[in-house]
Amino acid sequence: MLHQGNQQRRMRKLLLLFLFIASARDMQAQQKIVFEELRYASPINYLHTDTLRQRFLGRVNSLLLKYRNLPLADTTRLPMIDLSAAAETKPSPRPDPSDTSSLHLYMTIGEFYPRSFFSATNDPADSLLRKTAKTVFRIVVRLLKYDNTAVQNDILDVVVSHTKGAGIGNESPVVLLMPGTFVELMRASLNILLDPSHDITRIGMQVPPAFMTDNYISPLVEGKPRTFTVATEEFSQYLYAGEKQMLRMGKPVYEEIMLRGKKAQRYNDTLVTGIVNSPNFRHSDYVFLRQDCRDVLHDKNYLVKLVVQVDPANPDHLGEYMFTNFLPGSFHLLLSDRDTLATFAILRKVAGREQKQYPGRIYNGMDSASLVEIAALKTVWDVNYDYLVDGEILGKKFRVFCGGAGNRLKQIYLNGKLVCIAQGKFTPEVFVVFDATLSPVLFNQLLIVAFNRFLE
Repeated sequence: MLHQGNQQRRMRKLLLLFLFIASARDMQAQQKIVFEELRYASPINYLHTDTLRQRFLGRVNSLLLKYRNLPLADTTRLPMIDLSAAAETKPSPRPDPSDTSSLHLYMTIGEFYPRSFFSATNDPADSLLRKTAKTVFRIVVRLLKYDNTAVQNDILDVVVSHTKGAGIGNESPVVLLMPGTFVELMRASLNILLDPSHDITRIGMQVPPAFMTDNYISPLVEGKPRTFTVATEEFSQYLYAGEKQMLRMGKPVYEEIMLRGKKAQRYNDTLVTGIVNSPNFRHSDYVFLRQDCRDVLHDKNYLVKLVVQVDPANPDHLGEYMFTNFLPGSFHLLLSDRDTLATFAILRKVAGREQKQYPGRIYNGMDSASLVEIAALKTVWDVNYDYLVDGEILGKKFRVFCGGAGNRLKQIYLNGKLVCIAQGKFTPEVFVVFDATLSPVLFNQLLIVAFNRFLE
C-alpha cells in the first residue's frame, strides 16, 4: 500500500509538471510582437524589393528573439510609410487593447545630410565623425503594450562613413550605400538598440560606397584584378609588374612668385610672359605650388611644381579653392634634380565627350552581378572632369583625367593608350593596370603627377 501511494504521488507531480510546462509553452506561443509600422524618410528607399524587405524582417525577428525571446507575429509583411513621399502623415495605429498578450513595435528610420545633422551640436567629440561622415541615420524604436504603455522607447544615431574597398568607379553622390549593405547596417544598429541593457545613443560605422554604372569605367574594370596600396602617413606601398614599389608624397609648400618690388626675383622668360599675359595680371598674386616626392626603392627624388594665379576679382578662385586657378599653358612641371621630366597644362571643369553615368543603376564597383536599379533615378548624366592634366613626360604624350565624387577617380593615358584607372584622392588606394610593360620608374612618375596634393 505504501509503495502504491508513493507511485500515485509521483504520478500527480509529473502530471502537474507537465501541465505547468504545457501552460508556459502555450503562454509563450501566444506572446508575440506585432510590427505595427516602419516609417522612413530617406532620398532612397533601400527596402524597395520584396527580397530586401524579407531580409530586413528576418534580421529584426532574430534580434527580438535574442533580446525579448519573442518572435514577430508576421514575418512576411512590413507595414512601411514613406514620409518623404506622403502627402500627409497619418497618426500611427494604436495597439489593439483586446490583444493583451502581444507587444507592438513601431520603428522610424530617417536619413540626414551630415551638415544639417551636426549643425545642431558643437560637441568637439563629433569632429572626427563630422569630417568623415557621408550620411546619418536616426533609428527610433518604440515597443508598446496593449494599453499604449512603453516597454522601450529609444533612439540611436548612426553616422556612416565609407571604407576604402576594392570598388573602382564613380561613387554615387545620391545612393550612399548598397541596399544589401543598408540591411546589414540596420542589423548591426538594431543589435545595439534592441538590447535592453544598452546605454549608447550614437555610433559610427564604416561601409563600402555604392558606385554608379557608366559607359567608360565600369565596363573596363569589370573582372579585372585590383592592386591595393598600403598607406602610412606620407608613404604608399604596392606591387607593380611583380615588384614592390614605395612612394613618398611630401607635404604641400607654397612659394610666392616675386615679379615686382625690392624682392623681385628672376624667372624663366616663358613663365614671365605667361604670367604677364594672364587676365587681371596687375591685381593678382602668383604662387608656386611645390611638393617633394620620392620613389624610395629606385632612389629617385622628384619635385612637382605648379603655378597658380590668385585673382581677387574672381571669387570662384578664392576660399577653399584659392590655389586651383592654374596658370593656363604648359607651365607645370615634374622635376628630378635639375632635369625637367614632364611639362603639362592643367584644365579645370572639362566636359567628357561620349562618357555617360547612370545614377539609377548602382553596383559595388567590382561585379555587375551586384547591380541594383533605383526606379526613382531613371536618368543619364553627362560626365564633367574636375581636372585634365595634359602634357609630355620624357618625350611621350600623357593625359590624366581626374573626376568622380570628391575627385577620387583617375584615368591615366600614355601616348593615347589607357595605362591605369585608380581610385583615391591624393594617394592611390586601389587601381587596375592596363599596360604593365611600362618601366616601374615611369609608372611611378605618372602616379606622382596624377595624385599630386594640389588637385583639390
